Amino acid sequence: MKAITDVGEIKKIFKGALAYLENKKEEINNLNVFPVPDGDTGTNMYLTMHSAIKTIEDSEPKNFTEFAEALSKGALLGARGNSGVILSQIFRGIAVGMHGKGSVDGNILSKCFSLGTEIAYKAVKKPVKGTILTVMDGISEGAAEALKKQDDIYYVLEQSIIAGQIALDETPNLLPVLKEAGVVDAGGYGLLIILEGMYKTAIGKSLVFDTKEMVIDSPIVDKSYQDINDIKYTYCTEFIILDPKVDNETLRNKLDSPETGDSLVTIVADGIAKVHIHTNIPGTVLDYALSIGSVTNIKIENMKEQFLAKNKKVKKKPVKFKEYGFVMVVPGVGLAEIAKSMGVDAVLDGGQTMNPSTHDIQQAIDAVPAKVVYVFPNNKNIILSAEQTIALNNDKKIVVVPSINIQQGFTSILAFNEEKNSRENLLLMKDAFATVDTGAITYAVRDTKNNGLKIKKDQMLTMRGNSIIAAKNTIDEAVDEYLKQAYDNHEIMTIYYGDKISKDEADKLKDRIESKYKDMDVLVYEGKQPVYFYFLSLE
Repeated sequence: MKAITDVGEIKKIFKGALAYLENKKEEINNLNVFPVPDGDTGTNMYLTMHSAIKTIEDSEPKNFTEFAEALSKGALLGARGNSGVILSQIFRGIAVGMHGKGSVDGNILSKCFSLGTEIAYKAVKKPVKGTILTVMDGISEGAAEALKKQDDIYYVLEQSIIAGQIALDETPNLLPVLKEAGVVDAGGYGLLIILEGMYKTAIGKSLVFDTKEMVIDSPIVDKSYQDINDIKYTYCTEFIILDPKVDNETLRNKLDSPETGDSLVTIVADGIAKVHIHTNIPGTVLDYALSIGSVTNIKIENMKEQFLAKNKKVKKKPVKFKEYGFVMVVPGVGLAEIAKSMGVDAVLDGGQTMNPSTHDIQQAIDAVPAKVVYVFPNNKNIILSAEQTIALNNDKKIVVVPSINIQQGFTSILAFNEEKNSRENLLLMKDAFATVDTGAITYAVRDTKNNGLKIKKDQMLTMRGNSIIAAKNTIDEAVDEYLKQAYDNHEIMTIYYGDKISKDEADKLKDRIESKYKDMDVLVYEGKQPVYFYFLSLE
């Protein structure tokens, strides 16, 4: 019987899996069913696991129980997107199975996988076949069958991967949207990558991922602030872009503006770029980076938190708690300003390509001095991360309003009634979703099939709700198709234009729509959102 008896060895195996996942995350991203530029499953799983490994490193566990606690806590706080949250729950199950053990053999590993499957299913309100959960079913069943033959941790892990691969190959037959796009489930594939990384590390294969960071001699030096009020830009953001499509001058010119941040350092050399910037919109900066290359080694630090930690004598003014407050995730600085004007207390930069983690959302909640805090994820892939914060709060009541886009978020906050209790308000805000028809215009990142459509790379995509309803050759044609399918004697249309659309272009669109739909008023706002040319709504 082979078993792992050293906590240092299990830590090495998980670190190897992280390195392997980092190397493969773009492959996972490219399995995204929708051909829109939001393929972030691999990135979300990587950042979730990175948080877990960092917590383990920081805590320096001396036994398997301490390792398990750090693994579970780090994954939960770092969980991003649906795939990241589910992965954190799988890790939580593994941690429960490992807790109190002096070693990990095949029997314990099998129990860990079984518990991981059970807990992951509980995290999803409506489990769907053909997803990461199906693959986890295969993994745990494969482990149980392997255990009947050998109580050897390496054999059980190997057979689990084989069984998981069979389950992954079956996902297109269980989920029609996967079959139509010609891909397997991205989250399930990512999970197998993690297990494969563990196995290869365990049997002695080196999986250290070389980011080539050593070829850059970075002159980055952060400022030393004397007062917290001197910190104009909160987040110190660093990352590497692999094979950037632009030169250093272009990269710098794009990011060098007071609107974006300060303390900018950009270096492009030997096929990679290193970026350092102090900013209030790290998600927007990363969205641009993702548009010009593959992004890795992301580090975002809250400098205000660091300042307070270093200056513990700084006295905070007493804060009076109000009855309710709002936290909203928004994908653009213009949309953030709109949210603040509507009474939102804390705005989180994030969206399709940069989902905030559970910890990010928790920090935003902590910043709101209210007894009841309403959280608007404004993205289907952020709802689960937001819901994880409910269990993390003892002094505040958290209400997650399950908005799937910014238009729903804005509409639902207008439905809030301070005379109602939190349950009544949640129902009011969810009912408000039905009063607005939402659309978006973006572009295809690859050839594919979706929703019965043959889509070619770079075509303009018309989205209605979460569905792609058309692929057109121009932005105007894409907007027209949305109106053709969604207009039903609506009185108001709202247009939020993105960072690649000028005000003149948006105004011309408004005039063209009003000339065609005489009884409808068209409102135009600068959203500055990346990726999406327009967000649209009809009421």
